[in-house]
Amino acid sequence: MAPVRLSSATFSRKILSVNSGEASWPDESRLRVLAALQLETMAQLGLCIGSFVRRASVDVPLDLTPDNVRALKVHSAIFLSEILPGDDITILTKLVESDGYGALCAGQLMKGDAVASLVVMEVYLVEG
Repeated sequence: MAPVRLSSATFSRKILSVNSGEASWPDESRLRVLAALQLETMAQLGLCIGSFVRRASVDVPLDLTPDNVRALKVHSAIFLSEILPGDDITILTKLVESDGYGALCAGQLMKGDAVASLVVMEVYLVEG
């Protein structure tokens, strides 16, 4: 795992499974679910980076509560190649902007040396 900087991060993960019943899904539905999981992967890492930046620390205390996210807006998403169970991927995420009410982040999923998908997305945070 690469070191985490406060404005961006890179993690390598192995995708173990998507859903045990995926073989019976129609191809189009299966592709939509796989695409949604790719977006979710990049969004979750973006939220983690937002927390690191706000707290100026990469430590995760036991009493830390997750951000209260109410909405997600995908500005742009491009899927260049499939990512399937068993694939090794690298997650690249960059916090572009954050003001306490929301955050804009960009992410890429790499499969080997190739970009498999990329996204620019915005999340809205609610206090309390």
